[in-house]
Amino acid sequence: MTTLLRVDASPRPDSTTRSLTAAYAAAWQEANPNGAVVHHDLPLLGLPHLGPTELGAWFTEPTDRTDLHDLVLSLSDRLVDDLLAADELVIGAPMWNFSIPSNLKAWIDHVVRMGRTITFGELGPVGSVPAARAVVVTGRGSDFRAGGPAAGYDFQEPYLRHVLGFLGVHDVTFVHADHQGPNWADGDEVLAAALRRVHELAAPARATA
Repeated sequence: MTTLLRVDASPRPDSTTRSLTAAYAAAWQEANPNGAVVHHDLPLLGLPHLGPTELGAWFTEPTDRTDLHDLVLSLSDRLVDDLLAADELVIGAPMWNFSIPSNLKAWIDHVVRMGRTITFGELGPVGSVPAARAVVVTGRGSDFRAGGPAAGYDFQEPYLRHVLGFLGVHDVTFVHADHQGPNWADGDEVLAAALRRVHELAAPARATA
């Protein structure tokens, strides 16, 4: 079964990024009627930031783990299992303070796991996530695109592109809904263009038919 993993970071149910990931998932499901969409709704999951117990469990040999270690690892293991089972990813990442929300960073910290999603080869760490590609949709208040007035403040796309590549997902497409702040008159037009783009990406055969 083909699987899409949808990850949402915005806590707002009517957010720009949620509307785009929802549209992507719906178009993808229509193009893949026998496929499955798995949803990691990060605000609802309430992922903890990594603490001494989590890190202690990660660096303890499985035969030496306590019941507490197994308990704290169970959440990370489920997230990793879903990531490793996904054929494709769609990630909703609003820009907060020029980067990503802390819950998305927490998700990344829980799924970047040595021995699970990262292995060591002769030349160093190698990502083992098999997803063919990732589509990242963003909602941003200004114009952070290349050549835009705020391009130098974009610490969102470079980080996400790098960490997804580190996990082994090198085909990463960003769909930016910029101009969502109050000072931009064309915010709705930019969002509509982003919506068209996610439909094209989610169901390319149908979009070109």
